[in-house]
Amino acid sequence: MVTVTGSAGLRRVALSGLESSHADEVIRLLNTEGRLPSTRVAALVDGDGARAAEPARRGRIDTVVADAAQVAGRIDAAIVCERDGGAHAAIASAFIDQGVPVFVDKPFTTDAADARALVERARDRGVVLMSCSALRFAPEVLRIADELSRDAGPRRVEVFGPVDTRSPYGGVYYYGSHLTDVAVSLVRGAPRDVHVEADGDGGFVASARTDVDELVLHGMPAATGGFALRAGPAAIPPEGEPTPLTLSSDYFWPAIAAFFAAVDTGSPVVPAGEMVRSVELLDDIAARLPAQRTTVRGTH
Repeated sequence: MVTVTGSAGLRRVALSGLESSHADEVIRLLNTEGRLPSTRVAALVDGDGARAAEPARRGRIDTVVADAAQVAGRIDAAIVCERDGGAHAAIASAFIDQGVPVFVDKPFTTDAADARALVERARDRGVVLMSCSALRFAPEVLRIADELSRDAGPRRVEVFGPVDTRSPYGGVYYYGSHLTDVAVSLVRGAPRDVHVEADGDGGFVASARTDVDELVLHGMPAATGGFALRAGPAAIPPEGEPTPLTLSSDYFWPAIAAFFAAVDTGSPVVPAGEMVRSVELLDDIAARLPAQRTTVRGTH
């Protein structure tokens, strides 16, 4: 495990990618509100200096650079928040090679081969690596996970939520990662036999199974509804409406808190296998959708 302590015991964090609202949340949580008193964003990594000016002012951040290599030796952890997951592998690799723990916002990557390579790279260097959707920490997901854990029998998990298969930020990977991450956190084993039915309006229904469980993802056009979950024994037909997931103004905080807890303890909160399986499932869905995504790559 890498010990992370900067000057005067301060843990210095590099934040890469400022387009996403999650980047604003990281600055609010760590710098403005000081949720972890010994941890703060000390450097912004973004190719657009003009875009970095306001977040730097708001977070009282003095260091703004264009590339991850420019903060080598000056940080103790990194958070990667680029909107397009296609940029994540290269940026996360640069931080891993510096020997610092890395949190990668969803989607982990937009290619399962990249996901597997990142996991192996971090393991080889003894670096904590975590990626997930913050939805896996929603109170309803945690409650249902606890209920499912009491029954060893086959289970059926259905996740509902908005998607945008034509998003310029990685197509289905951008929002679809919320669905796949919650699903793989609740089923046992790797999904296979993926079947996708597209609705023609940018939505889809994807079904798959593991050696034990069944899962169904209901991807709805992005303008419709929120996220919801329905789960139970596979032998019993689903009844009732799915349970809406509560997204408070602090919904991203549990993911960030879990990351730094993993850094402190060296114990992963999100298993590496689940991080990879979420992307593998997205790869299978993307390959079966009629509209291919248009990817906007990062600038680093």
